[in-house]
Amino acid sequence: MAAVVILLAWMVIPFGPFFSRILVGRDLSIGILFFIAMSSLIVMAVLLGGWASNNKYSLLGGLRAASQMISYEIPLTLAVLTPAMMAGTLSTVGIVHAQAGGFLGAGRWFLFGGGRGIGALVSGLVSFLIFVTAATAEVKRVPFDLPEAESELVAGYFSEYAGIRFGLFQLAEYGGAFAMAALAAVLYLGGWHGPALPGIVWFAVKLFVLVVFLMWVRWTYPRLRLDQLLSLSWKGLVPLGLLNVLVTGWTLL
Repeated sequence: MAAVVILLAWMVIPFGPFFSRILVGRDLSIGILFFIAMSSLIVMAVLLGGWASNNKYSLLGGLRAASQMISYEIPLTLAVLTPAMMAGTLSTVGIVHAQAGGFLGAGRWFLFGGGRGIGALVSGLVSFLIFVTAATAEVKRVPFDLPEAESELVAGYFSEYAGIRFGLFQLAEYGGAFAMAALAAVLYLGGWHGPALPGIVWFAVKLFVLVVFLMWVRWTYPRLRLDQLLSLSWKGLVPLGLLNVLVTGWTLL
C-alpha cells in the first residue's frame, strides 16, 4: 500500500514534450485532486505498519504519522488551490500550459503570480511557502520526522521491518519526496517550460533543485515537538492558507 499509492500519484505528473506528445501517465481533468488523494492514502499504510508490529514504539510512530499527515493535508490542499485558481483548471498539464511565456520562461510562473500584479505575486509566494512546508511534513522529512524519530522511537513505524518490507517503506518515503518536488515544479515553476534546452531537461533541473532543497533542510533544522508541529499547522498554516485563497480570489476578479 505504501509504495503503490505513491507510484499512482506519479501518474498525473507531466514530464514535458516527447515526440509531439506530453509525457504523462494520464492527463486527468482532476489531476491535482487525484495526486492529493493518492498521497494521502499512505497514512493508512504507515498506521497499519506501526500497529501490526506489536511494538509500542512502532505504534507511537504510526499514531504520530496519522495525526501529522492528516493535519498537514489541509494546508497542502489550500496551497494548491492558488495555482489551480490562477490557471482555471485542476489538470496538471493545463496548469503548466497556463505558465507558458514570459521572460526566460519564468515571467508567468505561478510562484511569481503568473504576471498578474503585486497581489498575485504575494499570493503565489505565500502559497509556495505553505506548500513546501506542508509537503515536507507530508513526506515526514526533518524537521517533521516525528513518526520515525530515531532518538525517541528507534525508527518508529518501520522499526520491526527488514529486507523488502523496509525497502518498500523507504521507496514510499523518498518516492513521495520526489513526487512532492515534481508537483511543486508543475504548480509553481512552469513545469517543463524554459529557454533553449528540451522541456524534459528543464523539468528534471527544477525537480532536482527542489529535492536538494529538501535535503538541505533536513541537515539544517532540529526536529519539532509534536505539540509545536500540530500548532504550526492548525494555528498557522491553515488560517494563512484560507486567507491566501481569499486574496487570490480577490486578485483574480
